[in-house]
Amino acid sequence: FKPETIEHSLSSLDAFDALMDEGYAVEVRKKADVLPNIATGMTVKLEYVAYVWDSASSVAVWFRDSKSSGDLKFVVGEESDLDENDIPKGLSCALIGMCAGTELIITITPEYAFGESGAFNGDVPPNTHVVYLVTILTASGSPKDVFPESQDELGELKRQPSFTRNKFPARLNRVSASLSENDDLAVTDHNE
Repeated sequence: FKPETIEHSLSSLDAFDALMDEGYAVEVRKKADVLPNIATGMTVKLEYVAYVWDSASSVAVWFRDSKSSGDLKFVVGEESDLDENDIPKGLSCALIGMCAGTELIITITPEYAFGESGAFNGDVPPNTHVVYLVTILTASGSPKDVFPESQDELGELKRQPSFTRNKFPARLNRVSASLSENDDLAVTDHNE
């Protein structure tokens, strides 16, 4: 048995910057505009193929997929101690703002994937990047995110002890940029 391999590289400098700054990079293969947009606290179901990625050689080797292990179903943003049954933080973070029907390539650094311990009985070695080819099948439930409505509210949120680099800062930085350009940012309430 020879595992499936693919060639993988990030498609742009922006994707590389996101990977370095945020711990994950999202590249959209097919965009869908089905509401609701995914937010922390919502349950998602994904069809996926996952690869271990050697960024130096651009080769990615298959380690798991929906056909062999079933679709992934989890609550976005739910944190727990990482083991091979958990969802990598980078995968969960990457889904925020997306919607059902969207197809993504998600590249995740070791810190936001399976870290120093690796996973799946050595199929994912320690300190390894992973790549997920994902189709979002469903997104449901009520979001638990509270998006700031002003620069002051954003600053207050970032000062809270619970706010860390692991709590989706890229999304907040994008909200911050939008707020600085337009203080009348419209916030959609998905609970209606």
